[in-house]
Amino acid sequence: MALSGCVEVKQAALYPQPNTEAAEPHIANCYALQIFDDHITSDIWYTQNTSCIQIDELKSGQYAGEGALHIKWNKPQSECDWIGMGVGWDDWFAKDLHQIVDSAAIQFYVRNVSGVTKGLPWAIAFEDYGNAQAWCGMSPNFIENGEITENWTKVTIPLSEFDYDMQEPDMRTVKQMIIQFEGDGEIYLDDIKLVRSSGSTNKSASVYPYIAPFTEGTKNSALVSIPLSFELESGSIGVAYTANQLHVQAKIIDNTPMQNSKSGTDIWNGDAIEIAFATNPEANRLRKTFLLSDKHIGIRCTDKPVIWDWSRNVEIQGEVYITKTADGYVVEASIPWSALDCSPWQAGKWYGFECAIDNGDAKGRLHQMRWNDNYNADFHINPSLWGKIEVNSSWTNWSDIEVK
Repeated sequence: MALSGCVEVKQAALYPQPNTEAAEPHIANCYALQIFDDHITSDIWYTQNTSCIQIDELKSGQYAGEGALHIKWNKPQSECDWIGMGVGWDDWFAKDLHQIVDSAAIQFYVRNVSGVTKGLPWAIAFEDYGNAQAWCGMSPNFIENGEITENWTKVTIPLSEFDYDMQEPDMRTVKQMIIQFEGDGEIYLDDIKLVRSSGSTNKSASVYPYIAPFTEGTKNSALVSIPLSFELESGSIGVAYTANQLHVQAKIIDNTPMQNSKSGTDIWNGDAIEIAFATNPEANRLRKTFLLSDKHIGIRCTDKPVIWDWSRNVEIQGEVYITKTADGYVVEASIPWSALDCSPWQAGKWYGFECAIDNGDAKGRLHQMRWNDNYNADFHINPSLWGKIEVNSSWTNWSDIEVK
């Protein structure tokens, strides 16, 4: 029987006495919160080939305590198929984390030896005593301010971001935390621990039923019928729904508006907006590949708009108005669910969702801005990079909806 480092049995007096001792830090029934503190101990192992990775202690300049880890690795030029390290904290006792998956996170501090990087080429896992693992890739969304500098930077990874479905580890008997290294780098690492967390770092938003059709006789209804909930670097996008149609509105800032000469699958290569979303609320939001129920569509933003469905590689029909403004253009579209070949969203459900603005000129796309993950451009093939939307059944309070 594996002993649990996150469960403690204490003797109880017949007549309880006031507790004068400070409560030991814990989250729910888990008390083994500190994963790495100061020194390399028997709790830590790592790939032993020094041409692949070198790990030693940092004696000064640490974030906290008496020391930190200095890690230098090089996979592309090394002879190692796999490079990594593990921490079997709390003397390798089994840790019961199953009650805190939705309320805790791994937190640690890192700093570069030199330079600035936008992310960490790592993946992190929890492994149980049956050797089943739950993995999570590193996203810049986990990194404070989105980049690692030569100053200590906080990284927070909610436990809810790990994929528990693939190998189904027993989170009641966690043996260790594993870090897998890709690429190359040199970094300092300190103060790895479990902390309280409110959950996913992915963005979320609400969508509502569509309540007003396009103003008859115009191509610009002043965007009053849909709150533009998805704020991007150069504009805002809003979506709404009815039983029959998906509705999209957008307000784009662009000093070379409505330039896109591409057609078909290439409409991304110029001024366009893109939307990717799930139509199955039960789909695993950490999946790395598209399901048949996932959709990725785009609108070519010119005076001759086109709606393209990359999921099925076809042009689809819908009503689209695009109007030039003083600082860019606005988009208004209604697309039948039947044209998308899917069922409408269900009120009360959550769905994966991402949207993007493609900004281009006469030569093609210059830049893409995304709502949830502005660091990784693969949302068109990887749903784990999406945020999520909650589908509401009605407007709860019109005055609460910000109309732009």
